[in-house]
Amino acid sequence: MGRGRGSDISLSADNVTIRDGGFLSSTTFASGSGGDTTIAARDQFDITGTNGDTSLSVIFSDSAGTGTAGNITIAASQVRVTDGAQLTARSQRTGRGGNIRIDAADRVELSGFVRQGGAPFVANISRDSFPSGLFVLVDKGAVGDGGSIEITARSLDILGGAQLLAYTDGSGNAGNVTLRTTDNVSVVGTSPNGLTRSNISAIIRPLASGNGGQLTIETRRLDVLDTAFISVTSFGNGRGGSLNVTADHVTIRGASTTNELIFGGIFAEVRSPDRISALGLTGEATGDGGNVTVNARDRIQILDGGHISVLTDTTGNAGDLTVRAAEIEIAGVVEIPTAVSTNQPFNRATISAGAEELGRGGTVLIETDRLVVRDGGRITVGTEGSGNAGDLTVIARESALIEGRRITTNSLTLLPSTISASSKNTAISPASGNAGSLNLTVGDLTVRDGGQISVSSDNQGSTGDLQIQAETIAVLDAGRITAESVIGDRGNIRITADTVQLQRNGRIDANAIREATGGNVSIEAETIATLKASNISANAIAGSGGQIRIQTSGLFLAADSTIEASSQFGVNGIVEIDTPDLQNAAGIVDLNADPFDPDRLIADACSATMQGGRFTNIGRDGFPENTVSAQRETFSMVTPQGLTGSPQMIGYHREPDSQIPHDQPEIIEAEGWQRNASGEMVLAASSSYARLNSNHGCHEFLGRREP
Repeated sequence: MGRGRGSDISLSADNVTIRDGGFLSSTTFASGSGGDTTIAARDQFDITGTNGDTSLSVIFSDSAGTGTAGNITIAASQVRVTDGAQLTARSQRTGRGGNIRIDAADRVELSGFVRQGGAPFVANISRDSFPSGLFVLVDKGAVGDGGSIEITARSLDILGGAQLLAYTDGSGNAGNVTLRTTDNVSVVGTSPNGLTRSNISAIIRPLASGNGGQLTIETRRLDVLDTAFISVTSFGNGRGGSLNVTADHVTIRGASTTNELIFGGIFAEVRSPDRISALGLTGEATGDGGNVTVNARDRIQILDGGHISVLTDTTGNAGDLTVRAAEIEIAGVVEIPTAVSTNQPFNRATISAGAEELGRGGTVLIETDRLVVRDGGRITVGTEGSGNAGDLTVIARESALIEGRRITTNSLTLLPSTISASSKNTAISPASGNAGSLNLTVGDLTVRDGGQISVSSDNQGSTGDLQIQAETIAVLDAGRITAESVIGDRGNIRITADTVQLQRNGRIDANAIREATGGNVSIEAETIATLKASNISANAIAGSGGQIRIQTSGLFLAADSTIEASSQFGVNGIVEIDTPDLQNAAGIVDLNADPFDPDRLIADACSATMQGGRFTNIGRDGFPENTVSAQRETFSMVTPQGLTGSPQMIGYHREPDSQIPHDQPEIIEAEGWQRNASGEMVLAASSSYARLNSNHGCHEFLGRREP
């Protein structure tokens, strides 16, 4: 009770088991430090179960005064915490909470959940619901910081609704969580009754002012499956902690089939307490969210409704999100029966940053060699409130494939695979925040089978700009690259590439609805092909059409495809196409520094029976026509008539070879000279004059020059 240090608890054996409500506790009530609890098992340590009625099996460290709580340390080959058992370190007042450290040569397992029993701390989700797990806590009103959790093992499995949790409910900061394994970290599933999901979390409780803890995972393989999650979340006024994952492979898969708000994944969130009905609280969370960084040396897969996201639905700003891997795949939708859906009857595989109220949305950076978004998957930044959305940057050094659409069977909703930045209204309230910008730097970009890349706003917020830099771009089979605005400022599209190809209803659009002005489209490419009912447009309805500017060395536009900037009721836009004059360029050739003498190229023909030698030179400016001379392209322009909404189109075509005349004037050998009307002597096909200088020994000289 005074300043002295509490006694330690130490257990050592081949196997150590605490069961049926067994209990180890170390508490300090004053300024002295609490004693440490140390367990060493050469083989296995187990803590499991309850006594059936009143208590859980628990190892407990507590600071109820100003002193620091004792630490809990476990070393074994295998460690199992199951069936509602818990390891807990807590700060109740000004003293710091203790740390929990586990060193396992092999495996650590946290699993299970019980609905009865009690314990001398509150790590429950309802009055009689207790998950197995590890907990470092700062109690309500406490100013002492929470302790940390550190696990080192070959593998860590968190199963069946178990939890690993660091939270603050006071002004003290939550503790950090650090997990290092040489093989895998797996967070899987829910409790049998569905009341709790397996998770690793660092949380700021409602009204708490302490900051959240940092969450760090280092492993070879991370699996987050079947609605389980890893999160850093603030419901209070403190700043959320950061979440950092380093692995070779990351797989996130699964979402609820009964609730569109339940999906597995990795999150950093700022959440309003009054939106969580189970908390029974009101108020806003003012703290900013933490950042999320996921680095995988090989591959990240987000499948079947899984998420990696940062979000705010209150006044605090969302954190930023960074995802890096050699390969990233985002694919799959989980459908929800319409009878139990309150909003959207599906969950989509997603990487996202969102803002739903006053707070600003976070930015998203994705870096990879190869990116695949398919089967209804999406990458998105957006706002549904008055806070602005963050920007989205995607760098795919080799390739990016945005492919396919998913049609839900229960609602017949069409879900295109997308990369998007948006500002959109909801059924609850209109949004006014600006959409973010979308920037893609890609090797080869393919958007096909209904896939989309888009920026949009359906409210007063501005539409962000869309910028793509790539080596090749293919928009095929109803694929779309689009910027769309309804009321706010227009969105613009800027594309820089070596080759741009649109086929089979592929589209690049910067269109506007209602009074908004059509956006601008700028494309710079060596070659552009718009084929098979494809379209490039900057159209509007009541506002003015936008501007399309194309710079290319070769533009191929099929008869069933269009380039247009029109307005149905407003002023038509402008289409400007800039191509080099290939004919002029082809006429510039390097000349030999030494002029040639035609006489040296004319053979002497002195035999009386030999046909005479001849020199012929035809063409333009003294240079012959040849098979590689450039053919001049031709343009045809259809201009709009007044303000009737007629589309402004520019067609571009190459004259077929059959239209180019091939008949040249027949070359006739000169046979003599004639005097013309000016008194000049000229070569002629026939002449009444005698041949001159026939006594030189040559039979004849025949020559003709065409100017």
